[in-house]
Amino acid sequence: MALESASNKAAGGRFAHPSFVWIDCPVCEGRDFSQVLRFSPREFLQGKRREYYNLEPLGIDYDVPFHIQRCKGCGFVFVNPRFRRDLYEVVYNEAKVGKYDLDGTDVFSSDSALATLRHGSGSARVLLSLVTMALRHKADGAEGRMSVFDYGCGFGHTLRVAKSLGMEAWGVDLDQVRIQSCIDQGLNVMEPESFTRDHGDLRFDIVVSQDVLGHVDDLNGYLDYIARLCKPGALLHLNGLTPRTITVERRRGRWAKAVPFEHINYFTAATLDRLAAKHNFQRVKGIVDVRPVGRWLDLAVWPVKRYLPPGFRRSLLSAVYRYEGDGAD
Repeated sequence: MALESASNKAAGGRFAHPSFVWIDCPVCEGRDFSQVLRFSPREFLQGKRREYYNLEPLGIDYDVPFHIQRCKGCGFVFVNPRFRRDLYEVVYNEAKVGKYDLDGTDVFSSDSALATLRHGSGSARVLLSLVTMALRHKADGAEGRMSVFDYGCGFGHTLRVAKSLGMEAWGVDLDQVRIQSCIDQGLNVMEPESFTRDHGDLRFDIVVSQDVLGHVDDLNGYLDYIARLCKPGALLHLNGLTPRTITVERRRGRWAKAVPFEHINYFTAATLDRLAAKHNFQRVKGIVDVRPVGRWLDLAVWPVKRYLPPGFRRSLLSAVYRYEGDGAD
């Protein structure tokens, strides 16, 4: 492609484009990569997704290549190069022209009843399981209400559950529509920078960050931010996509999750454990999934799954970590 070959000279032989930046591996700081996949928006924006994004604010066209790389040092799989940091707010706001059908109504109330029930019940299961774990490990003599922080809180499903349980609940998000929806529901939600400025002294027993890992452009900054919110011994729930997502969708010839505008990180248990350890988080062993058993099949596979790493042969990884720092990081 002419665009790629003409710009390679500016990046020492690597693809360069004014909307993208190359980064070192965020897990091990490595700089040597092998390519997993190279494809363009013309290939991965299929069907209605072609109408979902406006590429103009991102400074790209349908033929600009995206590269998914694997670090040769630690095996971490991620989009590299990726959008400049200032463009990610554009991705989640200006570029998503088909994101919401506002039609003069409130976004949350216009959500389908089935979707609301699914997200709400899922959030309740996660949070109640984490509360049980937190109470088990809570320091003797601890006082005050249990508190929860939701990083990437979306439309506030987890925060509503926490609030209904009498917990102190706060959240942050980048999406302005979702922030406003949460505010309209009476939830304590704002942008990350605003929360740090106004409430940076708050510390929490539980931090939940669901379906966020894959979207974060600065993973070390993200975990630094979360660590500063944690009380000693706090529990952190993370989930995200694994490299198997790419394998499965490439085989099917249909891209649904591996869309590199947004999903830019693909973790195995090993790479996530290594990254988390850099920020004083240690995985709680033996936890297969924070959701309680809900089917007979769960009982059948539990004796085997509990000894396997999170995300084993699955497209989604879910893990719980305990903060081992002193809260002054």
